[in-house]
Amino acid sequence: MGGTSSPRKRYRTRPIDPLATWKAMTGQAMIDRHHVELVQSQLDAAIRDFSCGRDCLANWKLIADALNVSESLSDLRICSDTESRACIAKAHQVLSAVHQRHQTRASWTLHAAELNDLQLAAWIHHIQLKHATQSEFERACANTVERVKQALAGNAGPGTIVIEGDMHP
Repeated sequence: MGGTSSPRKRYRTRPIDPLATWKAMTGQAMIDRHHVELVQSQLDAAIRDFSCGRDCLANWKLIADALNVSESLSDLRICSDTESRACIAKAHQVLSAVHQRHQTRASWTLHAAELNDLQLAAWIHHIQLKHATQSEFERACANTVERVKQALAGNAGPGTIVIEGDMHP
């Protein structure tokens, strides 16, 4: 080598994740059945309590989070048919309408048709969780947080319904 070349950089070892294989395998595993049942029972209880007028704000936020994750799972092609997407969008409209009614009349009143729409969306969410892998679920949650954050920052399209629950980065 001539005198004009720069000295070689020192080799630096990079940190090695000893759990990389385990993480890859568990990411492809389906969501634990008990976790799916727990999430579904919490969502069903939230819808039931919300329709009875108990702890409405907390239940509204829990339902909103579930619908937002459901929308993200649909974007990942889990229950992504037009009927499922329409049911999820209709449930978002229901939550938006109930929230607007609450702001104008201080009432969390839920009509029978709206309750049916929420229950149908919860059923779709349950099917999505039964068919999603761990990594898909984690990606959907991360996408949901980012999508809501961007929408609240003003990056949502015109006519977009933005529903923020309790999911935070």
